Amino acid sequence: MAQHHLPPPKAQEGIEADPLKYDLQKQIFLADKEKMFYTYILRCTDTKRKRRKFYVGATENLEKRIINHKSKSIKTTKSFDKIELVYYEVCFNKTDAIRRELKLKTGFGRGYIKRRIESYLKSLRD
Repeated sequence: MAQHHLPPPKAQEGIEADPLKYDLQKQIFLADKEKMFYTYILRCTDTKRKRRKFYVGATENLEKRIINHKSKSIKTTKSFDKIELVYYEVCFNKTDAIRRELKLKTGFGRGYIKRRIESYLKSLRD
């Protein structure tokens, strides 16, 4: 199969001509125009019962979803008095966001979360 070598793209408004930067800038440019979906992790704390948990979810409107959690509109987190967003990932389609949510809810996923935000958790203990 023959490979075609294309010259670097010409500079366009908002996109640089540098081929290494081009792909990332193109993705960011396109992301502004596309609907994005989020997989997110909340650190939920109940100070009265002295319990904590990570809540993993997926949504297409992260800001609205966090507001709903904090206003106690979400059944699974309404018993917690402190809710903070500690991590999120962006996906270009809903299926990928939901798959990632399910993966993060496994034992491997929980370990990944703890390793990924290890420095943040350590700063809370200090």
